[in-house]
Amino acid sequence: MAEESSHVILFGSGHLAFQVSRKLRDKAVQIAHIGSEHFPHSGKAPGHESVIEYFRRNLQEAGIDRARAVYVLDEEDRHNIQFALIVISLNESIPVVVSLFNADLSGHVLASCKNLMVRNPALVAANAFVEALRAPVTRNLRYQPSPIAALRRTLPHSRNDRWLYALVLTFVVFLLGGTILFKLTERLSLLDAFYFTVTLMTTTGFGDISLRSSSAFAKLFGAGLMLSAIVLASLTFSFAVDHLFRKRSEMALGQKRYKLRDHVILCGLGRVGYEVAKELLRRSETVLVIEKDPQHRFLESIRSQGARIFVGDASIPQVLSDAGVERASGLFSLINDDLKNLEIGLNGRSLRPELRLILRVFDKDMAEQLRQRLDIHFAMSTSAIAAEDLVDMIERK
Repeated sequence: MAEESSHVILFGSGHLAFQVSRKLRDKAVQIAHIGSEHFPHSGKAPGHESVIEYFRRNLQEAGIDRARAVYVLDEEDRHNIQFALIVISLNESIPVVVSLFNADLSGHVLASCKNLMVRNPALVAANAFVEALRAPVTRNLRYQPSPIAALRRTLPHSRNDRWLYALVLTFVVFLLGGTILFKLTERLSLLDAFYFTVTLMTTTGFGDISLRSSSAFAKLFGAGLMLSAIVLASLTFSFAVDHLFRKRSEMALGQKRYKLRDHVILCGLGRVGYEVAKELLRRSETVLVIEKDPQHRFLESIRSQGARIFVGDASIPQVLSDAGVERASGLFSLINDDLKNLEIGLNGRSLRPELRLILRVFDKDMAEQLRQRLDIHFAMSTSAIAAEDLVDMIERK
């Protein structure tokens, strides 16, 4: 009976469920796994069963009445809440560890049963990531990265700016040319010639100076000057308005060259990135978040807490350069993609070789390989960090 009562039931599919399962097996704990990859979205389970009937049967077959504990670790909060309630309906006395990324739901779930234990994996891992920013590092780079983006940083940001500058320059050339021509042909003083050219180009026409008795060339030149000035003024105004609106939009989104120093760049404002950003701000760090999605649900929230925002693709070296990576104290890349995080980290190092890199990597073994092979300062697995805490919860229980 001792062996039968020592097993645990684990529900969920994903990295966290895998890491917890591996740690439990390392401790010789028997596991009955119930996957969530076929979790019904229509309210109907396979066959003619309801969702509740389907998972109740799975739990009973997994020995819910004899299990030591139940881990509810799916990547979807809604699946975890629903499954946890089904567990409680079968056995209110069994300890249930539930993973919830939405902190607002935790209180409601905890109130449903005294044996429920709720953890936010992102919050658990956030402290470990933030501690890495100031942790001592003694390893030196074994190679000198190539400055892949050095030339790109010298390129102008927009071709529209070139056109605007060209139009202004053309306007000035016409103004000076007209002033010189009318000074010579109409025998005006330099100031009067300048004044007359301005009235022509702005089509003001006060009549105090006119081309009525001037030569045909002067009249044709004056007419051409007026028509050209109208076109130039219209184009200049259009480009100027476009430039101002674009700059205002860039300012609102943070798409500009930041001149911060000793700041922290955080790439990816997902569930883990949001918790890390909050903790960094709580520790009075200057945080610049690079997020690709301008409509991301956490964007306004983290901005209101004091973070700077840059909407762009952090894997593009120009974006990292505009974010001031050459002057940053550290770079967090916490995107939900190991290879993208590695790309961002190596691009950042190419711009600043001594930059401290803290990358999110799902697989713990891969994280160790990155540290050893590519001299990444900190490559950390969120699920592995959270798994340690989740397994210890039952041990403490």
